[in-house]
Amino acid sequence: MSTNVWQSMTQDAELWRFVDVPSYVTDRQFLDRLTAIQGVVEELDCSRCEQLTQEAFLQLPREGLVFAKLRKLLVPVVPLPNLVYECLAGCLPALEELANVQPNVHNTCDPLKCQAYFKKSPMKVLHDMPTSAYGHIRRNLPDAADKQRKARWEADLAKVAISCNHIETYTCSRGSGYLDDKGLERLAVLFPGLKNIELQQCSITDDGLAKLFAYNRSGNVGRLKLDKPGDLTDRGVRTIADNCPNLTCFYLSRCGKVTSSAIRYVASKCPHIAELSLNNTNQLPGMQTSAVPQQDLNNGCLAAIGESCARLEELKIYHTASIDVEGVSKLQIGCKRLHSVMLYNCGLVDDQCLEVLSQLAALRSLVLVDCQRVTPKGVVNLIVKNPDIGALTLYCSSKSFYADVAPLAEEVYNTLSGEMRGFRLNGLQSLCVRGVGGGFLRLLTVLCSQVTSLDLREACLVTSEDLIEVLVTCERLKTLDLSSVAVTLTEEFLHAVCQHGLELSHLILGNGVRRLTQEVLGDVIKIAPSLASITMNVGGTGIDEQYLVRMAQRFHGGKCHLSTDSQDVSSGGGGGQDRVPQRVVELQFTPLKYTGSGFGPVW
Repeated sequence: MSTNVWQSMTQDAELWRFVDVPSYVTDRQFLDRLTAIQGVVEELDCSRCEQLTQEAFLQLPREGLVFAKLRKLLVPVVPLPNLVYECLAGCLPALEELANVQPNVHNTCDPLKCQAYFKKSPMKVLHDMPTSAYGHIRRNLPDAADKQRKARWEADLAKVAISCNHIETYTCSRGSGYLDDKGLERLAVLFPGLKNIELQQCSITDDGLAKLFAYNRSGNVGRLKLDKPGDLTDRGVRTIADNCPNLTCFYLSRCGKVTSSAIRYVASKCPHIAELSLNNTNQLPGMQTSAVPQQDLNNGCLAAIGESCARLEELKIYHTASIDVEGVSKLQIGCKRLHSVMLYNCGLVDDQCLEVLSQLAALRSLVLVDCQRVTPKGVVNLIVKNPDIGALTLYCSSKSFYADVAPLAEEVYNTLSGEMRGFRLNGLQSLCVRGVGGGFLRLLTVLCSQVTSLDLREACLVTSEDLIEVLVTCERLKTLDLSSVAVTLTEEFLHAVCQHGLELSHLILGNGVRRLTQEVLGDVIKIAPSLASITMNVGGTGIDEQYLVRMAQRFHGGKCHLSTDSQDVSSGGGGGQDRVPQRVVELQFTPLKYTGSGFGPVW
């Protein structure tokens, strides 16, 4: 069993295996809690901590603490000096992964060296960020300084190899100029037992991959993620397939020279693949550019995957106009274990494709982004026919999602009350939508009344009245995120939060509070029984955040943590001259239903 420290209300130390440390924790609180759980904690995430200093970590070995089971440590984003990691090495005998280590402007933190300090720990994961740690290298005409930077990187990499001889996973972010073909060969020589490799923004070619597998133990690589790795073609992808028969995870992104032929070859050679992500354009998801691949991912790719990859569980496909119901049908026939699907900017994906996907009995998560031919009727049909989907992300680009849904609602009602007597209530719990109208949102939440997390993104044309209906319908709602949607919230909406949001614990209001008073917001803090955090932009509103803090302290056990983030953001138009003040505040406190009961945030 595991627990998230902020959400858990238990004091039982045995449950503290995976700990996510809240942002507001101080050095003293950190030391006190870790003293109590040092013998049981297995993963410790301090990446959100804003107030922890290096003294907190230096004090751990001074107080004789030993974390015998801690396998993974994520340190704060604020860079810590090398000295901290040198001291920590003695009290983390089981550490396998040290993540989030950042270089600093004073050059007192070298991420590779920091990981090399853990000589007596069974380190299995190595995180590398050469450009951030050593500086940018010019690929075409490197000067003496560039060569010196690369030499330092190679020397530090060798030190890690000597100190940590159990490395199985290597991740490199922004390795351009460092991790070229020669650098990849050097890596393979130093770490011949690599099983998992992730390369982002590097400089390798097909020849570099051949050198990698010449030194790596044949067939040992199980996970390979390549995001803009360099000048990669079909020949390099075929090399991967020939040398990785046990590949279970393959991510290929921003490799514009790779064609569908190579993808089919991978499918035929690597039947154990369980996770597959394909983006053979040169653009990132979300980028609007004219970049196109040499050849689209097509129905032939999906047919090959369906025929050979029966163990496939997760599939992501980006930027293609050559996949339609024919390919999706072949996928559905062969991949019965498929439980997670993402289709991103797939121009021919339509309602027929969703009809086929609804027949996947294992499907639990679906992401549809900018699939222009998908309509509200197709989405509703999917939800009705596959009630086991637990998470749905829907980014719409069709105006039909703003239209009147009354005819569709009537059709659905007649279907459910007549033809489908065996209808089961949909179990959807996580819903994220963009580009829909209030009518469609209401229909969606009526069909998915078990939703616990609702995230409304840009271009959602909804009103407070729509949101009130959502609160009335979705009695189990725990998280409501309105930070990205342009909606003017009313007092009636906040009254509905108090009356119907009995399970609501996280309320993110964004810019919607401009017409609300601090007194009404204070009433929500005072009344909502499960509320544990509330976030809003109070910039230019006249809302006194300290008033809200006092209300939280008064009714929530005397404690409230306030986080703030201030900046000016362009309002758009006017050449960016108009600036809108942004002051985002987040209040965290013990829910009312736990105050006075002996429970509460244990930090």
